Amino acid sequence: MEREVNPKLKQYQSKIIQVLTNKNIETSPENIINYIAQTILELESDALIMQLYSILFVYKDFVKNSDLITSLILSHIETAFQEKAYRLIRIILNNDRHSINLFKNLLDIFYKTNDKRLRSILELFNIKSEFAVQLYDDNNFIRFYNLYFDELIGKLDFKSRLTNFNTKYAYNLLLKYTNYIINGPKIDQGNLCEKNINLIFCIDKNEETIKISMDLQKVELEYIINLLVSNKDYCGYENTIMKIINQITNYNNIRFLKTKNFVIDLSKNLKNLIKDILTSKSTDLKLAEEFFYINRLFLIPHYISVIREITSVKLLQIIASAVDINVLSQIIKLDVNLLKFSTNNDISVFFSLYEQDNLIINIMPTFLDYCTDHQNLIVKLSDFFCTKIPTDFFVICTTMRNILRSHELNIKKDLILRNLIPKEMSKNIIREITKHELFKVIICHYQHSAVVNDLLFTLGKYIPNLEEDGKIIVDEILLGNLTNLHLLKFFISGMTISLEFLSKLLDECKKNKDYQKKFYEILYYLEKFNKINIDICSDIYADDAISSLQANSLKWRIQYLYLRYTKKCCNSSDYCFINFLMALTSSLYLGNKSCTDVCEGILDDLMISNNKNILLGFIEDNIKNNDINIRCGCLKAYEFILRNYFKDLHLEYMVHIYNYLFKIYKNINALIIIKILCNYIQFTEGVVTKDLIDIIEYYIDTKKKKYRKDLKHLVSLIIDTKSLDLNRRIKQYYKFKIKTDTEEIIIKKI
Repeated sequence: MEREVNPKLKQYQSKIIQVLTNKNIETSPENIINYIAQTILELESDALIMQLYSILFVYKDFVKNSDLITSLILSHIETAFQEKAYRLIRIILNNDRHSINLFKNLLDIFYKTNDKRLRSILELFNIKSEFAVQLYDDNNFIRFYNLYFDELIGKLDFKSRLTNFNTKYAYNLLLKYTNYIINGPKIDQGNLCEKNINLIFCIDKNEETIKISMDLQKVELEYIINLLVSNKDYCGYENTIMKIINQITNYNNIRFLKTKNFVIDLSKNLKNLIKDILTSKSTDLKLAEEFFYINRLFLIPHYISVIREITSVKLLQIIASAVDINVLSQIIKLDVNLLKFSTNNDISVFFSLYEQDNLIINIMPTFLDYCTDHQNLIVKLSDFFCTKIPTDFFVICTTMRNILRSHELNIKKDLILRNLIPKEMSKNIIREITKHELFKVIICHYQHSAVVNDLLFTLGKYIPNLEEDGKIIVDEILLGNLTNLHLLKFFISGMTISLEFLSKLLDECKKNKDYQKKFYEILYYLEKFNKINIDICSDIYADDAISSLQANSLKWRIQYLYLRYTKKCCNSSDYCFINFLMALTSSLYLGNKSCTDVCEGILDDLMISNNKNILLGFIEDNIKNNDINIRCGCLKAYEFILRNYFKDLHLEYMVHIYNYLFKIYKNINALIIIKILCNYIQFTEGVVTKDLIDIIEYYIDTKKKKYRKDLKHLVSLIIDTKSLDLNRRIKQYYKFKIKTDTEEIIIKKI
């Protein structure tokens, strides 16, 4: 069907028809198409070519593949008219998807360019099987088969054409075939009735999956291995061979673990090939690492000859992490560096190696992770730890942490390990490691770190009914020696707390400002470990407690109060909850960076809780509070909520707070006001009033250096949203462009 064209193209179309008429050629769509195609090939004017293409596409329903059209496509597919050529191809395919000649020509271009878009065009052709048959005796057959493996496999044999094996296409084809044999074909259930597929595959009707028969798998995998082994000239293709081997050995190992039988035997020739590939400098180290990881359970005895030839330290480290050290030491010479990732070793092995090289202490945390103790050396190890803590504190603490963690896990679960650990052995190791002597030594040399704290919290669980005077803490009662107060938190879980102790702690919170932070931290952990059986919120909120508060105590105080809130000691209607919100907002304003992070985390929780509306109402009411700290804290909380939860806020709510800013901006921290205004303008798309200019000018006069960057951001948002017309003074101060009658210039600050 001929399509309508615009008046300008109509003139060109009429001229073409006139030329054909003068030459006594029928003005059929086919003849017009041929004339246009021939003219385009002869033209050099880009503008005219574009016009003729437009006319050509008017007759797209009549465009068929021909030598002339093919020449046109091939001449333009790599030029500025590439888009037109691709459109022409799609038109042809829409009319006929069996153009073998065009497919062959485009395929040749794809081989040269490897263009992904051209590859997607080639996918539209429905003649791949037919073309492959014609190409069977051609040297490019393997390349083509590799390109369209999923469509050709099962329909056309490729094995007899693998005579010239040393090409990347042959190895890639073999890799795809390996994956196909192991994982099955990518075909639809509707195609299962095809005879050639039924011969190869068996159908599990219960699982509705396609599985390659085990007999065929064995035959085909052996064929692939024999092909690899027989080919000695594989230089440059080591990585592809390694991928094939990894796939086969991985599947072979899985089948053995399930059935206790390998699918294929690991022949001497295959092991020699693996050895040559792994020791080749061309092999990707990651593929070599993958091989040893896949075969970690089978390295001994199947790959001993391979291990002996490995020189890469990284590969040997992987091997050492999977093979028993005593066995490995008989195969290769060991040093500390090779044992870097070795775990699940016996304690006796550690001491044996330590006598040879004491540097092994540096890898002890990993080496003794999931350790066994078949020679009852745990007491000796505990004494060793006590001796080494003064000089190797962090190494010993990390080792102890790993031992406790791994053996606690072994008691809870049935772990699959190279060296299995009886549960009684784990209990015995934990019992010895958690004795008081080790506690005392660690505490005497305590250095703050996350690992050490984690260890001490774990150790604290194993102290039954530790008394308050806690002689374990460096010879003094806990509150008697304030310099060691920070250690108390680790042992709270094992302590028995009396009312007298709690009363003394609360008194110290009010009186001792130097150690107030530590007292609140202890209070938090007492609550965390459920050691407080009475409500002490009234003491925390007392006037004398609040008046003595130090800024560095706010983080632990608010964490304690929030913990009480999460345990539902008060509900949203309680006066206690209102006190909590006051404490939260004032801490947000007065606290340091870590306190701010904690408060914002609490705000996040409250905004997704049932008390969200109570929180928003509290903020709205208390931005007018007489207490400047609560007022600023509420504004800071509002800024955080506006920034992160603006979709949960009603416009009326935001406008109400926005209007109130004009009454208080001179008496409130300027940065809070500026941030609120920036977020407000951004999220309300510029719903502002002219009063905003008064705030900006006031801050220019009073805060022009301190908040220059923040104010400039505010001004830029106003300009971007076109919400206000700013005066020349503001634009001039912030170096924004000012339009004049003749041009746009940049005014710099004088």
